[in-house]
Amino acid sequence: MLAATALILFMTMPGLILYYAGMVSSKNVLAIAMQIFSRCCLITIEWLAFGYSLAFTPVYTTNKGNPVYGNGDRLWLRGMELNSFHVLCPSTPEALFCAYQLCFAIILFTCV
Repeated sequence: MLAATALILFMTMPGLILYYAGMVSSKNVLAIAMQIFSRCCLITIEWLAFGYSLAFTPVYTTNKGNPVYGNGDRLWLRGMELNSFHVLCPSTPEALFCAYQLCFAIILFTCV
């Protein structure tokens, strides 16, 4: 899981840069690359602030929240420890699970 996370993250930014750079003229490639990089940074901050909490907080373990989206138990990853595990993936540490899902959030929201 750690290797998959690293490989996905390392191929996300160059892949997106090459994809969007093929659609613009050659003099605008650096501008597109910096826009992709800044968007990836912004999505990472948003994911750590509230995205993970809204997407993956298990609402059935607490009486708070809506079954469609999570509650605010993990805002800014509050309560996450090195040895904590998520109920959807009990064999993987929760920090690694969060990083793995972050890779796909970057891909999804950069392409929108």
